[in-house]
Amino acid sequence: MEVYITIDTECTEEREIRGVIRPPLGYDVMMRGRIRGEQRGLGTDFIVDALERYGFQATFFVEALCAEHFGIHGLSEVCSDLARGGHDVQLHLHPNFRRPEWRRTGLKPLTDNIGDYELRVQEQLLDDGLRLLDDAGVRRSSIVAFRAGNYGASNITWEALRNRGFVIDSSLNLAFIDSDCHIVPDQPRIDLYEPIAGLWELPISCFTEGAGYRHLEITAILFPEMKAILEKLYQSGAIAATIVTHPGEFFVVDDHERGKGRPNRINIARFLRLLTFLDSNRSRFEVKTLSALARSLSDLGRKPAVPVDIPKGSRAWRAARLPVQAAKRLATRPRA
Repeated sequence: MEVYITIDTECTEEREIRGVIRPPLGYDVMMRGRIRGEQRGLGTDFIVDALERYGFQATFFVEALCAEHFGIHGLSEVCSDLARGGHDVQLHLHPNFRRPEWRRTGLKPLTDNIGDYELRVQEQLLDDGLRLLDDAGVRRSSIVAFRAGNYGASNITWEALRNRGFVIDSSLNLAFIDSDCHIVPDQPRIDLYEPIAGLWELPISCFTEGAGYRHLEITAILFPEMKAILEKLYQSGAIAATIVTHPGEFFVVDDHERGKGRPNRINIARFLRLLTFLDSNRSRFEVKTLSALARSLSDLGRKPAVPVDIPKGSRAWRAARLPVQAAKRLATRPRA
């Protein structure tokens, strides 16, 4: 079974915390995780180091519209560092990054889900993102995959992507269907499939929990859950498992102005345990990038995907997770 480790790599717009507006945070902090007192960044720097230790490559969905606010130079540095490590850079978009200081400036925020826009506007957003990544040194021909910020794509997004030459979308997340994700699949899907001719969807892997779903994100579930779901997907004959994380899951920012913070040790340990597990089970789990997947789709084609059964979670998993998550929230609360 193919395993895709995907990292949504983004800056943050301004935030209002306890009545105080915190300015947008850029590449060094939110992408690289460069915290004062740490010898190496705790974001993409840490992720790249960890992947290199095991000889894995990952796909980094890099948000591009932030370059209109923070400039192209920092984005170029991040993309260059990722490329040097042999990793895959693909497109990620948060449309509201065109207005990241809307509170301070007294403006209204822009709709942040690309799927809320009409086809023509979605195509323009994709064009702008592609241009910015190209300006940052990422060859246009290498950009074959997309993930919407907030997973906020729609069925129209598939058409926009195909019109712009993309091969893969990876925005479908069943856990977000009732909120930001506006994709309406033909049935609940968690495995690679072709929703429209020429455009493939690689959903985020999910399992059922109660009446809803929970997705395979480092910060969202315990490692034993991650391992169990990967085993179940393998046994079900799934083509792929898609795991998501963000650089910001591996550190806490305590003081934004002075760049003070610390590692998120719980999430770091989960990620390293995942990599160790995948390394020990290479005969069953092949870690790949989306660019490699796109090449296999175009070179070899794929048989129509047969929907796999969605794995079921358990009350025991949730019961074990809740106290850990509560402890993590306490441990990662920003300190004065």
